[in-house]
Amino acid sequence: MGPGVGLEIGNSFFPSTPDDSFAYLSSRPLDREVIRALIQAGYIDCIHSYGDGLSTRSEVLRILEILDRDSCKLKVWIDHARAPSNFGKDTTLGNGDVPESPIYHADQTLKYGIKFVWKDRATSIVGQDAPLSLACFARILDCEHPKESSVNVAKEIAKVVLARFGNRRFSMHRDNRLLDLATLSDGQRVYEYKRCNNYWRGLSCSHNIAGLAYVLRPTALQDLLAAHGYMVIYTHLGAGPGQPPYIPAETQIALRALAARSRDGQIWVTTTSRMLAYHLSRQCLDWTYQIDLEGCTHITIHRLVEPLAEPFAPQARDLQGLTFYVPDAERTVVALAAGQAITIHSNPPDHTGRQSVTIPLEPLVYTLTDLAR
Repeated sequence: MGPGVGLEIGNSFFPSTPDDSFAYLSSRPLDREVIRALIQAGYIDCIHSYGDGLSTRSEVLRILEILDRDSCKLKVWIDHARAPSNFGKDTTLGNGDVPESPIYHADQTLKYGIKFVWKDRATSIVGQDAPLSLACFARILDCEHPKESSVNVAKEIAKVVLARFGNRRFSMHRDNRLLDLATLSDGQRVYEYKRCNNYWRGLSCSHNIAGLAYVLRPTALQDLLAAHGYMVIYTHLGAGPGQPPYIPAETQIALRALAARSRDGQIWVTTTSRMLAYHLSRQCLDWTYQIDLEGCTHITIHRLVEPLAEPFAPQARDLQGLTFYVPDAERTVVALAAGQAITIHSNPPDHTGRQSVTIPLEPLVYTLTDLAR
């Protein structure tokens, strides 16, 4: 691709594979070294089931022990096709949360740190956590592919209707939410999230490096901006041509256009775990403010009150990206309840005409230079 675009990407990994392909526990030590480095750097942030070949709880416990020993902590789980360790019960079949199953592991996996789970919920709507409207469905239509895109519209409308009539499988689609509370088969609760693939042929098509050009086309980015929403893109960056150029020219153009939007501050491109954590913090923040006699705004952050955890006092790293509208950005102070001041940067008036302050985002750092062979 030539010069990189400077965007964060999130990736997943298999702890084990039946054919000894690339995995944390493959026969090649370098595989584990690379995966571990990227987990600790934050670029690999999702565990993609425990792999197709695992079928027992003892195998899972061994993996968790090794990940703990190697200081590899992950918060995001992704079901994989038909892996026995999956949590899904309708499309990504699995028994990882069924206590009577030989592969039951949900108790220990959640204890290890998993809190966000993907169980094959996906949508063609660009921009989650935006109010549902006719515009949400209209944006799916593609005049160059009217028949296929109309089918996508009909499917999304059907999901919403079914959800509003009480269908549990499609409950996440009821209000176009990004996150929802879900109960596993063993009674434990997790945050379930939804992914997006707005390809004109449907959710199960072209989730690869070539199809990414369409998913990131200019109209899709504009739709995301118009929705003021979130988007966890479902794709496989490594699925594509077996020879150069590995990234097709159309996808390169789309990635550079996305990078330009990112540099301009229009779209935050980040990993799945960072975005989900930001979204949850934004929803669950307990904070107050006061304006003193001199007109200075004092914002105090007390705690995070998450539905599935005891309220806790956050650290600055838990609050990255949070933004507050204020009367005067240059005369604003943000501090934790304990009194520790938090670094902020001032923003000029946005499309609403209001000023704001933001707790800065610390970019991820790529750490693999010493592993090049």
